[in-house]
Amino acid sequence: KQVKHLEFPKSKIAKKSRREFKPDDVVLVYHHHAIYEAKIQRLKHMTSTNQKQSTLYFVHYNGWRTKYDEWVPADRLLPNTKENQILRKKVLEEFANRKKRRARLVKISQNDEDQTEEKQNVDIDMLMKSQGRTEHKIKLPLTEESKKLMVNDWENVTQKKRCL
Repeated sequence: KQVKHLEFPKSKIAKKSRREFKPDDVVLVYHHHAIYEAKIQRLKHMTSTNQKQSTLYFVHYNGWRTKYDEWVPADRLLPNTKENQILRKKVLEEFANRKKRRARLVKISQNDEDQTEEKQNVDIDMLMKSQGRTEHKIKLPLTEESKKLMVNDWENVTQKKRCL
């Protein structure tokens, strides 16, 4: 499963900041939805099949356990400057706002579903009371295949004492 990362910004800050880093440099790293501060542990120069040179950086995310250390390409790195720290805060704020909006929408839809379900239960109870019944009976349409499966399951459980 491929993980989506933020795209590298096309701003002037980003264009100026593309450069080679060395071990022990503190950098900012794009990871999923945010930008994290990290320290470069080591680097690896790679040559692709079309003879294009690239560098991978092994980074340790500050404040995170070493199990989260990873190799990242240069296009996910930013130097740790004031401008990029501002960019980092902006990205984190945008993500937090998106998360709050999404949580609000989920809560609203859950409330709607709860109200609908409560109303349906009240309607069924009122109908049953008006008919003098106290137990719920629901008729469900079943396909022939479903009926056969249910009969087989019933036989296995009740007659053969087998639970599949």
